[in-house]
Amino acid sequence: MLRKPDNSVLTAQKKPVINPYADSTAVSSAAARLANVAGQTAPAAPTNSLGIGGNPIEFGYNNTTTAAQALTIGCVATRSGSTWTLTCPPGATRTISAVTISGGIQVVFNPTGTAQSVLNIANTLTGQDRMTFGPGTYNIRGNFIGGSGGITFNGNALNVGGFIHPGTSGTSTFGAGTYSANLGIFLMGSSTVSFGAGTFNIGRATVACGSSGFYSICSQTSGGVTIAGPSTFNLHSGMRVGGGATIALGNGSNGNSFHLGSSSDGFAFRGDGGAKTTIGNATAGGLMRFGGNVNLTGGGSCLVIGEAPQHDIRGNLWATGAMLLRPGVYTVLGTVNFGGSGGGNAMCGGSSIGLYADGVTLVIGADNSVSQTGNGCAGTPAFCLSAGYSSVLLRPQASGALADFAVIGPQSASNARGALLTSGATNSVINGVFYMPNGPFVSSGGAATGDAGGCLELVARNVSLSAGAVLGSNCASSGSTARNIVRLVP
Repeated sequence: MLRKPDNSVLTAQKKPVINPYADSTAVSSAAARLANVAGQTAPAAPTNSLGIGGNPIEFGYNNTTTAAQALTIGCVATRSGSTWTLTCPPGATRTISAVTISGGIQVVFNPTGTAQSVLNIANTLTGQDRMTFGPGTYNIRGNFIGGSGGITFNGNALNVGGFIHPGTSGTSTFGAGTYSANLGIFLMGSSTVSFGAGTFNIGRATVACGSSGFYSICSQTSGGVTIAGPSTFNLHSGMRVGGGATIALGNGSNGNSFHLGSSSDGFAFRGDGGAKTTIGNATAGGLMRFGGNVNLTGGGSCLVIGEAPQHDIRGNLWATGAMLLRPGVYTVLGTVNFGGSGGGNAMCGGSSIGLYADGVTLVIGADNSVSQTGNGCAGTPAFCLSAGYSSVLLRPQASGALADFAVIGPQSASNARGALLTSGATNSVINGVFYMPNGPFVSSGGAATGDAGGCLELVARNVSLSAGAVLGSNCASSGSTARNIVRLVP
């Protein structure tokens, strides 16, 4: 039954209605971007091909042996207590074939180096306690693994042929610079890790992150990870944030660029239960590009995606946790699904939310090329709100080509995927144009969509409300005579 704000009943009139946006160039341009998103590729994986050579050095408790080995490399080694310092000529290039560090030993590499200094290590480097690196470029042929004391890296560039693993405990600090790792970054245990602003070119790991999947960044540390901005992230195989972990990328800056490819199991981003992730803003011409699914797979998780003119997702946008979407257009090749597999509200951005998207337009392709395995929403609609999503705000941009469009669904007449708001999706606020011209809009099981003082214009093939569902809108009338009109566009 259709009612006015004063609860009186509207008189229904049945007559043909023209689709008001059938010829909209803004809609057609937005839909055309889906083809561009479908054709996007992952950033190239780094291929650090580092040479061999040099002589070995052992940092242990025999001063004579270590000092002699350092001289064969062309450097000087001195020990004070449990700390060895390796000093090479400023601006020089030196190569070490292998580094061995005894238990309890700290090592300081090249503290008087310059930006032109180069230290090559033609093997894996594994610390035992804290390792500290002075200015310059460090090339490590194998893996780079921290000890219990963490890592202090003050170099200009770090190029690793294997993976970077700062260690499972302690505090690691990496300064501003360029970081390249062929086989990923692992952030594990109770370690706390921070990076300065820089460029991060990271390839796919050959070791699974958690239960499955090979990623570029695997963050499972309870200590927390912060990467300052403005930074450029080229992650060939995306990122996974494990349960209880916290990570912030491009923190405190607007000028970031994010290009995340797909992991071996199809995710550009995956956040597990309790994971807290913040992806910074890319408002100064940088990319905000996800080459696979963006998914919160566990309850209590939070994902904040920063502001950008365009957010391209070559997959699905799904959640069982909370998402805060900063302003911009989100072009999703697959479907948008909140709660189809359970979950619901969580603390995110300082408040308990399900979905908070203010200044956002969702352009949804529901393309058949994107797998819907695990979707959980009946009929796999293009847009779904379900389960415990009791705090949802979706409000469009106030200006620009897509001003006032909240959702633009599939535009092909052969794609009839629509929208489903079902059990548990209470207290949802959707303002603006919800445009699903070829699919149904179904609300059932107590789902409630309010207006929060805004206007909802719903265009769908058909609209179905049942089992206590409520659909609200508060559109300001034009002209001198107030009018209350509901239009269903077939």
